Amino acid sequence: MYCNDCHYDIPTLNSKKCPICGSKNVTQNQNSKKKSSKGLKTGIGIGVIFAIIVVVFFIGDFNVPSDTSTQIIESSDTEKIILPENSQIQEEKTVQEEKTVQEEKTVQEEKTVQEEKTVQEEKTVQEENFLQKEKPPLKENIQTGYSKQELYQYALERVNEDRKKHGVLPVNLGTSTSAQNHADDQLQNSYFSHWNSKGVKPYVTYTQLGGTASVGENNAFTSTTCPTSNCISNVWNPYEQIKSHQYGMMYDDAHSNWGHRDNIIDPHHTLVNFGISWNENEFYFVQQFETEIIQWNNLEIVNDRILNLNGKIPSNYKLSSISIFEDSSSKQVSGTSLNNEFPYNAGYYDQGRFVGMLVEPPQTGYFYEECSNGKLSTSGTGGTQCVNYIIYDEIGTQINQLNIRADVSQWLSENNLHTIYVTLEDTTTEESVQVTSLTLEYLEGGIFYP
Repeated sequence: MYCNDCHYDIPTLNSKKCPICGSKNVTQNQNSKKKSSKGLKTGIGIGVIFAIIVVVFFIGDFNVPSDTSTQIIESSDTEKIILPENSQIQEEKTVQEEKTVQEEKTVQEEKTVQEEKTVQEEKTVQEENFLQKEKPPLKENIQTGYSKQELYQYALERVNEDRKKHGVLPVNLGTSTSAQNHADDQLQNSYFSHWNSKGVKPYVTYTQLGGTASVGENNAFTSTTCPTSNCISNVWNPYEQIKSHQYGMMYDDAHSNWGHRDNIIDPHHTLVNFGISWNENEFYFVQQFETEIIQWNNLEIVNDRILNLNGKIPSNYKLSSISIFEDSSSKQVSGTSLNNEFPYNAGYYDQGRFVGMLVEPPQTGYFYEECSNGKLSTSGTGGTQCVNYIIYDEIGTQINQLNIRADVSQWLSENNLHTIYVTLEDTTTEESVQVTSLTLEYLEGGIFYP
């Protein structure tokens, strides 16, 4: 038989309906031959094997005729093989089993990843707890347990040991807070300089805090750094630091032209004040030596113009000179600038700029030869200069008494700081001794002594 619609040869059937497409348009095919039952079995066997293999990969691509309950799959030749319906069910079951196995495998993998993550998190927590135990807590006040007065006394003993070795008299512990003020300011602002954070030199602060003599400063510093965030907190032994700095300034001071050593063993010094301040990273040790030779009765500026100096001079001294030096006015300076900018980081300081003199009245019939109107020529380490001068008034003629008055308004009217240096001559050695370094702007209101 032959189907005129689907164009397939079909076996002879009792019905006249094509089993392939359902068409009734079938005719007798003269050329078709009836196959033997043996050949049919062979063909079906080959066809069934091929059909099972193909179904695994293409099961979703077939169409079932609407009027039959069987699935039709194309074989390797032109014949059509009809498979039982339960073959598709078996294949769907196989796919479902494979899907279930894959899902179980995925769940197991996710569970394994989660377990590994949990183990890693627990390990991290244990490491953090270990580090926290290893790192000691910071102390709220690392200077607790040390008496400043005991440290001052220890520093004083070290100074006087070295003075004694060099044949000079010991100094006493002074009462000025200027040295401690400077040590604290350096620590607070993390810098190392003779200037402070207000941009002024030691003698300015010394005057502000009530100093009345001449002051010379030594400044020392030790620091430590931590290259990581897990260092054990540093703990200073202040006694060891004081001893170490004292030794360095006395016997390892060539880089400073032995200026620190000379300050320590200066025979004219009478007092010393200390500044000691530290945290876990920085240790500051400040020495300020005073030359207190004049016993002042009165130091004052009256009406922003009149300077009164009244004090007793030892019998072996006499007045040599009174000079005025100028510095820039006070201003806020950062720790970074103090550490890195000149002149703050120079490692030394000077008296300022020489701007004037107070001179004694000339004898009757004499006068001063001026280099310019109101100026005198003077020579010194800075060469010859022409500077302003004022003739002071002597009040009284008592022996060994300094009692003068002078109009210093020309310097006080300027927007700068002016320091007065009184120099005496030691008549036994003919040495000049500087006995004051007092900033005029901070004498306003007066410093009086009973």
